[in-house]
Amino acid sequence: MSIKVRKSLDALKPYNVGGRANLSQDWECFDWNESEFPPSNKIFEVMKTFYRYERYPDINASKLKDELSKYVDLPSDFIEVYNGSDDGLKDIFTVFVDRETKVLSYPPSYTQVDTFISVNTNNYKKVQIIEPLGKHLYDFSHCSSSDVVYLVNPNNPTGKLIDVDVIENLISSCPDTLFVVDEAYYEFAKKSCCHLVISHKNLIVTRTFSKAFGLAAARLGYVMAHPDLLHHLRKIRNGKTVNALAQLCGIASLQDLDYLNARIDEMNDAKKFFIDNLPSQYTAIESFANFVLVKTPDSTKVLNKMKENKILIRDRSSFTNLGDCVRITIGSKKQIIRVLDVINF
Repeated sequence: MSIKVRKSLDALKPYNVGGRANLSQDWECFDWNESEFPPSNKIFEVMKTFYRYERYPDINASKLKDELSKYVDLPSDFIEVYNGSDDGLKDIFTVFVDRETKVLSYPPSYTQVDTFISVNTNNYKKVQIIEPLGKHLYDFSHCSSSDVVYLVNPNNPTGKLIDVDVIENLISSCPDTLFVVDEAYYEFAKKSCCHLVISHKNLIVTRTFSKAFGLAAARLGYVMAHPDLLHHLRKIRNGKTVNALAQLCGIASLQDLDYLNARIDEMNDAKKFFIDNLPSQYTAIESFANFVLVKTPDSTKVLNKMKENKILIRDRSSFTNLGDCVRITIGSKKQIIRVLDVINF
């Protein structure tokens, strides 16, 4: 075959989280950290009134950015909207990373970005989080010698949180390093460094509507950064990828924050109940997200037992220092009782 592809693709494997297409509706899917609650009813009201399917969407997502501006307390020119935060991350690593760029991440963390990074640079360094199931420490001494640093906060899959003051100190002490902070689970933690983009031109923060807002199917996310950084992202951003219905759903969600917060409270109650009622031979890691990482006696047996009972959870045992660990998305108390019943069977 004479058709050429990028050599950087040779060592890459497709990101694979498994399939669900053939599962019956009585399965519980606690493996991808989507919201286990439906989105606000305001979304369904909006969808009933939408009729301009023949028109392209607003490529600037102006109305959505206005609502986001109020939500994040930033001027709208500090915000850009994407077809999911993954698309934002992909553009970030395309724009700010080339073959010589030194990129740093701290696993265990979100592995989808590995593809976005590795395809663009030969200098991708991973520094393991120290004792991820215990002290959960980062060796930030590597940041000053890196061009781009990717942090997930709260972290996935551990659910741990880096203090905002620590991030501020990092970006202040390493002004020539671009920090990309993935805040996909911000709504559950209520701690953000996004306000720092006003005064720091070396910070980009990404977020999604796929988790707390329950809009994973709509594919909607956004990026926050100084306009000087967004200027470069806008050179390659395809505005038509953020469809009109997704934009309307985002606006409706942001206009019903009482519903959002009530569902988060319900999830947090279920999470506490789950941790409090785990058998003694299991260890749950404190989490600031909508999932819990659990150290099990035998992860293979637990995973198989769950599947036998039509429950999907995520195997994280292949990660360094996470042997026999599984990650379980938390929904309602009723749902989590079903998981506990299987564990205790």
